[in-house]
Amino acid sequence: VSVVPGTIVDPTTQLLGISDPSFALVAEYEPHPITKNFDLITLYPRACGLESKDKSGWDAARFLRTVPRSWSETGPLKGAIGFDKGTDIPGPLTIGLALSREINDATATANKKNDKAKKTTHSQRVVMVCDGDFLSNAYLGNQGNNKMGENIVNWLSHDDSMIDIPVVEVPGKEITLSTSSYISIAVVFLLLFPIGLVAAGITIWLKRRKA
Repeated sequence: VSVVPGTIVDPTTQLLGISDPSFALVAEYEPHPITKNFDLITLYPRACGLESKDKSGWDAARFLRTVPRSWSETGPLKGAIGFDKGTDIPGPLTIGLALSREINDATATANKKNDKAKKTTHSQRVVMVCDGDFLSNAYLGNQGNNKMGENIVNWLSHDDSMIDIPVVEVPGKEITLSTSSYISIAVVFLLLFPIGLVAAGITIWLKRRKA
């Protein structure tokens, strides 16, 4: 796997109100267990492209790919940025690869007469995403980034059956209060409650003093 020179620029992100040209958007996904039934947009800041070779012994499947309007900007991301034919690399560009291969292991099994080697096969999986920031705290909550990260971890853990299970969200995360409710809470906790504590303290102090 090799890295494509430059930083991916995607003008499509302006439709989402993102003025930073270094954000890459992925809205359509290649068929793969990681992206099964995945219908959310994912954003990748300062991403770059990936290229794979078929002679590596791995089965490389791309599952994250930018839109055709994107390109890899080889120049500085300053001023007016546009596609320069001959120097910049046109899209679509692959930014996520899922690699897998079968490994044969020879294990010895104990036998009363002799030890025989038994061959077992298991699958090895690797995911390469040419952007480490899409799962950082700053961008994890953007669109479907969190769900994409969960799908990647499930696939790497061979929990393919867990990928298509939706995450149950707790309803009623926000409480909407009227202006009168805000005032009532403020009066009780900022005025009446402190006055009550002071009055109780003075009362206890007077009783002890008389005693």
